[in-house]
Amino acid sequence: MSRWAILGCGYVGRRLAKRLLESGHAVRVTSRTEEGRDALAAALPEAEATCYRMGEEIENSSGFDVLVISSAPDAEAPGPEQAVAQQLQDGQRLIYLSTTGVYASAGGDVVRDDFSIAPGSERSMRRLRVEDALTASHPGTISLRIAGIYGPHRGVHERMRRSNYRLIGAADTLVSRIYVDDLVDAIVLLGTAEALAHDRFVIGDEEPTTAQEHARGVAQHLGLPMPPTVDPSEVSEAVQAMLGADRKVTPSRLHALGWRAKHPTWRQGLVAALAEELRDEL
Repeated sequence: MSRWAILGCGYVGRRLAKRLLESGHAVRVTSRTEEGRDALAAALPEAEATCYRMGEEIENSSGFDVLVISSAPDAEAPGPEQAVAQQLQDGQRLIYLSTTGVYASAGGDVVRDDFSIAPGSERSMRRLRVEDALTASHPGTISLRIAGIYGPHRGVHERMRRSNYRLIGAADTLVSRIYVDDLVDAIVLLGTAEALAHDRFVIGDEEPTTAQEHARGVAQHLGLPMPPTVDPSEVSEAVQAMLGADRKVTPSRLHALGWRAKHPTWRQGLVAALAEELRDEL
């Protein structure tokens, strides 16, 4: 059994906490607000739920083996995150949930862990600044660069059902994705492995697809019409950067550790997500 703390316990954090608790680990989960803390306590009664704002002093910062930061950086980044890292001791592991957006556009090429770095938006640049600050502040830092996350109640299928998904321009560049439970598997592996040869990892599934092809497949599966198309000028800088990235993410370092996606394509992930959503309704 190991002791984990998750700062910013949202969609991924809750599923990670649930997995850890089921495996017998001790888990502390945090929210910025009392309402969020109470919701976490209700959803995860076996966990310790607390209020915490990034950058504050961590109560009993030596009381856990693995700290996961899943909060999105704000305009003050990397200062608050660096303040967290500086409270840790040797032997504690810090896992930062970052983004594939730190990589350069690839023009359809394969993007492995050590691909060239060139964030295409301010949001991705903040992530990279946090990565670098954490690595400089704590030797046990691991940055996990994550492709587009989807799963039950989250993703293109959910947005299409709510009629709020749009295709941007031709939507013909490659996008990598990762099913949330496969991401959780990787986080647990990185937190429990005794020794790691690298401090930066990328994660994505085995079949990057264009947004056009993906939307068509999801629409057919759900019996819905294709979503509307809008001009790229109508979306944010971050979305434009994602669409222009055109990457085939290949998680070579995770594969070397024995990780494999249980949902290697979006098709298998969609079926799994819909099945869990159906169980939730029963």
